Amino acid sequence: MIENGISFLETAAAFNIPGPLKISVWRKQLETQGVDALQSKKKGRSSIKKETNKH
Repeated sequence: MIENGISFLETAAAFNIPGPLKISVWRKQLETQGVDALQSKKKGRSSIKKETNKH
C-alpha cells in the first residue's frame, strides 16, 4: 500500500479484507508499536492441567 501509493480501500480489495478500517488500524499499530504489534496473539482460554495424586 505504501510502496504503491494505493488507498486503504484498494488494499482491502486486493487482499480480500472485508473493510479498509482494519488496514488503517494495522498501519497505526505498525507506526506506533512496530512489527511485533502485528504478530498473531493466542485467543481463548488457557488450558488447565489437572494434577494427579501419585502416592
